[in-house]
Amino acid sequence: MTISKETILDILAKTANEDLYKSDELIIIYLVSLETKWRITMSQRVPIRNIKTIFYLVCFSAFFGSLAQNIYIPVIPTIKELFNTSLPLVNLSVSAFTFVLAVMQIVYGSLADSKGRKAILLPGLAISVIGSIGCAMTSDIYGLIFFRVIQAIGIAAVPVIAATIIGDLYEDQHRAKAISTYQMLLTLAPAYGPLLGGYLAEWNGYVAIFQFLAIIGGILIIGNLFWLPETKPIQPENSQNAHFYFRRILSDRIAQSVFCISFMLFYCYFCFLTFLPIILNSEYNFNSADIGWMYIPMSFAMIAGSYSYRLIHQRFSQRNGIIVSSLLNLVLILLFAMTYQFGISTLIVVTALYGFTLGLSTPTHAALLLARFVEERATVIGLYNFIRYIGMAVGPMTGSFLLFNNHYEWIFLVGAVLFALAIGFTIIMTQRHDKQ
Repeated sequence: MTISKETILDILAKTANEDLYKSDELIIIYLVSLETKWRITMSQRVPIRNIKTIFYLVCFSAFFGSLAQNIYIPVIPTIKELFNTSLPLVNLSVSAFTFVLAVMQIVYGSLADSKGRKAILLPGLAISVIGSIGCAMTSDIYGLIFFRVIQAIGIAAVPVIAATIIGDLYEDQHRAKAISTYQMLLTLAPAYGPLLGGYLAEWNGYVAIFQFLAIIGGILIIGNLFWLPETKPIQPENSQNAHFYFRRILSDRIAQSVFCISFMLFYCYFCFLTFLPIILNSEYNFNSADIGWMYIPMSFAMIAGSYSYRLIHQRFSQRNGIIVSSLLNLVLILLFAMTYQFGISTLIVVTALYGFTLGLSTPTHAALLLARFVEERATVIGLYNFIRYIGMAVGPMTGSFLLFNNHYEWIFLVGAVLFALAIGFTIIMTQRHDKQ
């Protein structure tokens, strides 16, 4: 049974002349009412027997969205030759996709909080299929860039909606476990995407990649249409608008800390993904096939890290979890910078350990944000995704300017220093929050 606005006002009127903490009572009553509404809504809209089906459906959708960003990378040299164009224009088809993907996170996050999750996800998937078909059929680089932007506009709906739905489905410790699985898939996609893209390109060139994405997108539209319910909680009558949500989130010290750390984590991760193949080729004379296999140990280590998070997250506060896991990740970045020339065996061990710390740290971000922001879940996830995608784009671009005479260590040492500053900022901000 929910508590109406009139009941709250009546209680306040009756206690107006008493020495009670009326403001605190109002807050408690309102939160109880809001939580009760949320529980009733979920029990009506999502039958318990369907939660696992819904969870795996949105996880696969999120994996597809992340895969689409990186699966295209192996065919960049082919595109340059096939369309007889310049490398900067080919790279624009990658950077434009990432930029649009980042910006649309904010748009879709706000829309999902106001219009609903399913109402945004299905049109987004449809737009992505149109973009993929256009990419497969285009005959020049400008058409490819245009349809890659269309593809990004659609796919951008997937990660923000998927994480928000998981936040709607689960509570507390169950949410943390679910988020660890979700983040594991998002983290694995950049490693497996280029490997899969290379195999598809051998079959039918770059066209096969976009045909594959169009088919998978169509399957996901059907799956989400029939099996995904609307999970958006019923909002109170006086719920705030998007402007209020953005202001509240951006002024929150915990959110600021998570955003700062996530930017640097993915900045360093994409420096690693971008420059590891170059290091393997220049230092160890690896060919494309050998380079692809080097990502396998790191991928399995990511799975192990995510599973470890599921086992130990209850032993740490969310604040300590994000700080400790980030420090471990920082140590491995420094270790990689100092040992990448020590031999292939050392490189495999260090990259695997780095993957383990990634799997351990990435679930802490979304779990903390989803627990802290209930009414504006989609908005906060949209902002989080926007910031980490910007980190993905800025990292490799900045790293290119830090490469001097094939001394790759400077790329990672500078990233490590910036990451350390982000961790220090998080420690300070969370301590200030605790003192309030």
